[in-house]
Amino acid sequence: MNLEDRATMLHHIPYGVFFLTTKTADPNNAQLFAGALVSWVSQVSFDPPMIMIALRKDSTIQKAVGQSRVFALNFLASDQKAMAAELAKTISFEGRKVNEYDFELGGAGVPLLKAGMGYLECKVEVSIDKGDHTVIMADILNVQARVKRGEQLMLRDTAWKYSG
Repeated sequence: MNLEDRATMLHHIPYGVFFLTTKTADPNNAQLFAGALVSWVSQVSFDPPMIMIALRKDSTIQKAVGQSRVFALNFLASDQKAMAAELAKTISFEGRKVNEYDFELGGAGVPLLKAGMGYLECKVEVSIDKGDHTVIMADILNVQARVKRGEQLMLRDTAWKYSG
């Protein structure tokens, strides 16, 4: 397999940039919440409404989602590159803020960004460990579109690459 061609073709798959949040179930963890930027996301079912996310197996967010079994997928707008860059660095939850951004708690007890385009609040139904990622299929429990029109931040519009 030509690795350069593989990377080229995989980079043509369109990915959004999302901020995934969850609560921590580990009593030894000082932080009540965890968060990470993610991009491998897809809708997989209309009825019931479900999405799929893929999380790196060795990541803190994968462990936290695996323990809590709930998460929120917060959508970022195309003009929120600076916010995404900030959230790509060290993440700190204090009070009702993640870094400097306000959030509220959803029904499942996970942070929902107030500044994002909206969110999907989800419950894990199936996890599949394959390769270097865990594929998670989740039911959508709750949804809110904070911005009815607008463009989502896409991975291709950043300097980052997460494929290939």
